[in-house]
Amino acid sequence: MALEHPELHLSPATQLQLVHRIQGLSTQTFMTTHSPTVAALADPTEVLVRQNQDGLLSVSPFLAAPLAGDAPNWKRKFYQQNRAEVLSAMMHPALLIPEGKADYHLLRTILRPLLLTEGWVADMDRPFGLEVGILPTEDAKVVETYQILYPVHPRACCLVDGDQDGLRYIAGLQALPSPPPSVIRWNDGAMVEDAVGWILSADEAGCVPLLADIGGNVPASVADVVARLKVRKMDIVANEMVADAIVNIPACRNRAVELFNAIACACADIETGRFVRDAGGTWVFRP
Repeated sequence: MALEHPELHLSPATQLQLVHRIQGLSTQTFMTTHSPTVAALADPTEVLVRQNQDGLLSVSPFLAAPLAGDAPNWKRKFYQQNRAEVLSAMMHPALLIPEGKADYHLLRTILRPLLLTEGWVADMDRPFGLEVGILPTEDAKVVETYQILYPVHPRACCLVDGDQDGLRYIAGLQALPSPPPSVIRWNDGAMVEDAVGWILSADEAGCVPLLADIGGNVPASVADVVARLKVRKMDIVANEMVADAIVNIPACRNRAVELFNAIACACADIETGRFVRDAGGTWVFRP
């Protein structure tokens, strides 16, 4: 029995009921969907990813064989706990694999209110939310996650920190038989929180008072906010406070738009003033 796009005009609960009902009534079920929620209902070995590269269609299994009993925790989370987020990211022209899960949450938290700001997409060459899907990377397994994804996504890109660990991940990625089409890193010694600090520094006097309740001592500067974010990684409340401050201050909002646009361009191999290729071909952030 075939079921095409069960997500159309149905609530998530009804989608779930319909999919399971169809599966129960048939011995073999084929479903096509653009919904990561619907796709995640199936066992990962039953999900096929269709690609369209310049009119050439191909299909690849999301997971070729069931996970072994001794599969590492990061791989279990990738295929099981985070399956909907991974499939959602894969439904974009470009896929971004950040160094850590904290990067995923911080970037997503800032991007969400930006999407509600009228007019910002029109000012961007490549709107990040439409062009790039970002996924949660567990345990800094950037290289390993890329090795899983590059056979099923034509443009799986990686984003790492500008420290020694980041350089080590870049070396590992570039040594692969099929390296990523784009490898991106923050500036020397920097990580995602420093990039957020660069956004906030567009109007330090305006944003710091809005972050008085971020936790701990009241921050006196953007540097204090950045230090707090680095200590309290995965603090969703703090991330949301920072995102609100960015969106409500025009200068900070414009910088955030510029940053997301530049990341999307780097994923598409387009140079901007914010990301420039180094001698090894890595896109390096220039604040």
